[in-house]
Amino acid sequence: MSGENKLIFTLVSGDENHKTEITKGITRIPIKTSINHYDDCESFTNFLESIKVTSYHVVLLDMDDPENVGMECLKTLRGDIAYSDVVVICYMRVEDKTTVEQIFVEGGNIVFIYPKTREKFHEVLMELVKINWQIYTTGTSIRNLILKL
Repeated sequence: MSGENKLIFTLVSGDENHKTEITKGITRIPIKTSINHYDDCESFTNFLESIKVTSYHVVLLDMDDPENVGMECLKTLRGDIAYSDVVVICYMRVEDKTTVEQIFVEGGNIVFIYPKTREKFHEVLMELVKINWQIYTTGTSIRNLILKL
């Protein structure tokens, strides 16, 4: 991993409840992690420009944001070769086929439906850390896009 030897998560969402729950969940992962929060794509991309992006950077995008921040950030990330190694995980409250297809076309790596319970959410986070990322980062099949537990 990087010099600090940790997995870096960044959450882009204006939802304060998600920020709290996702932060709690990530701190429970049994590896060294850090998490950053951004409400909008502009502040997030400014952050990316200020650091050296590594392949150990995971971005969580809220696809339900009313201002479409998640999709905007996904397009920004995939539109710049400098961010090609960033893993992009998108989440939504209800599975929407059109949005899932758009996430696939725009280059998202994984989509999951935000669980209704804290315990299920922690299961999702643990699964995200344990999965074979090569399957999800090749972008070869929309079947591999949706993470289901």
